[in-house]
Amino acid sequence: MKMLLIGLMLLGLAAPVHSNDLCDAIGSAAESSMSARQVGVSKSVLEEIMRDASTTRQERQIMQMMIDRAFETPRHSTESARNFEARRFGLLWEAACHQLLRDQ
Repeated sequence: MKMLLIGLMLLGLAAPVHSNDLCDAIGSAAESSMSARQVGVSKSVLEEIMRDASTTRQERQIMQMMIDRAFETPRHSTESARNFEARRFGLLWEAACHQLLRDQ
């Protein structure tokens, strides 16, 4: 979690945010990234989707970090394990975001 917090701070997300929408979006994107990774979507395909969906350099950097971390995690063999991993990954990123906002 410490690594995620540092990464988010370095990407300029330490500015005051008055809404949980950002953290929800980050958690959702992380869960989607890991879900795709767990079912065998290639890293290059995820990166292409990220490029199409991201509008700012900061968003692209966050998404790239997310994808890189997702691909450090092994694929699981059962659907329940894949779902658990995707949910865990999303919650981890969301929690890191909330922690960063609390520490401001």
